[in-house]
Amino acid sequence: MAEKLYNIKDFKQIKAPVGVGHAYDLTHLLARAINRAGSTDRAKSGLLLKTLVPTMVLLQI
Repeated sequence: MAEKLYNIKDFKQIKAPVGVGHAYDLTHLLARAINRAGSTDRAKSGLLLKTLVPTMVLLQI
């Protein structure tokens, strides 16, 4: 899919691969918080985002 959208044939063409990993992790964490909140309301999902238990993520810090 990335090849079609962005004309990327090899992962080495991605200029900031760590940034892609962080964006991937954040998207999944945010989706978990929204699911737990049952809403996309910023106050509700933001509070739950702060209380998520540790989970498997692509990048570990």
